[in-house]
Order: sequence, then structure tokens, then C-alpha cells
Amino acid sequence: MMQLSLLTYLRNSIVRPLALVVLTIGFSGLTACSIARDQADARAVAGRVHSEISTSNFAAIYHESEPRFRSVGNEADFVSTFQKFQQTLGSLKREDEIAYETKLDSTLGRTHVLVFELEFEQGRVRESLLMVRSPSGKMELLRLDLQPLK
Repeated sequence: MMQLSLLTYLRNSIVRPLALVVLTIGFSGLTACSIARDQADARAVAGRVHSEISTSNFAAIYHESEPRFRSVGNEADFVSTFQKFQQTLGSLKREDEIAYETKLDSTLGRTHVLVFELEFEQGRVRESLLMVRSPSGKMELLRLDLQPLK
């Protein structure tokens, strides 16, 4: 009877807490790997957007974005707005990443925000890109905000 109690005590006081610690560490490791992959994918989308801004391929930004991005307006208006923007500020010269943030949204799921300071020939802009992963697993642009800097 004493041996059984000792075994029960050891199992309850050492083995279960140790198993819980191992599971917690394992889950944390998986989450960290997933977030690192998401961050790399979000940066790749941002790089593609900057490349398309540099080459004036605004229609590609529109087409390659998340469907809810495209539902806000039509392609012609989007392209026209960016063309006016480019006429005002000139060509993109440099992009500097300022911040990355990931959050869980009850509607969108995990969101990823990258903030850049963009330098154009005629001025600077603070850019915020909100990205989400599609059901197929692809990271896509959901929102693109530009604010002129002085």
C-alpha cells in the first residue's frame, strides 16, 4: 500500500507537471516558428508591393491582394489614385521598415502589420500594410495606408 501511494505521489507531483512543462515549451516553439514564417511571408508581400510601386505596376498590387481589399473599389480607380500619387511624389527611392506587429483579430484571424517609411523623389510617406493569410495559406495584402510625412 505504501509503494502505491509513493508511486501515485511521484506521478502527481513530478511526472504530470513535467509533462505540462514539456507540452508548453513544445507549443511555444511551434508558435514561434509559425510567427517567424508569417513575418517572413509578410515581408515578402511588402517587398512585392514596393517593387510594383517602383515599376508603376499598380494593377498587380490590386490583383494580388486579398479579395476584401479589391471589394473596396474598382481597379481603374485604384490605379488612377496611385498614378496621381506617383505624379505628385515621383519615383520610390528607398523603403525603411519601422515596425512589425502581429495580432489576433476575432474576425480576420491573425493579422500582420508592417510599417515603413518610404522616401520618394519629392517627399516621404509613412506606409502601413495589413496582411492576413488566406484559407489556402497564402499571405495577402488586406489594407494599404499611406500618410505623407513632413
